[in-house]
Amino acid sequence: MVENEFSKLYMEDKNFRLALEGTSLKNLTLRDKYELIIAYSRRRDEASSEGGSRLGRRPSDSESVKVEGEYVTYKGKRYKRVQLDNEGEDDEEYLLDELGNIYDTQFRLIGRADDEDDEY
Repeated sequence: MVENEFSKLYMEDKNFRLALEGTSLKNLTLRDKYELIIAYSRRRDEASSEGGSRLGRRPSDSESVKVEGEYVTYKGKRYKRVQLDNEGEDDEEYLLDELGNIYDTQFRLIGRADDEDDEY
């Protein structure tokens, strides 16, 4: 059932494919696929129920963002604080999740880390 739902979502939803861009799908475990389906569905549902406004704003204090050294926890998900070299521009802080997805400080997905050798 999880395999079928994952395949259906991957084939039918362009944004889901984009979020997984650069990920080796054959290395994903069944649990990984299940967690991706749940996380993506929740995010999509939150965005649609709030008219998409949730994805473009900074989280409020009631949404409990915890900062512990180089790690940030938001909605039960842990992110590592990183800086990207922007070739001459000021280095800005970004957030890296365990899957290698890169987010801005408003928790908007902006890309994917393409160097598999970096430690999380």
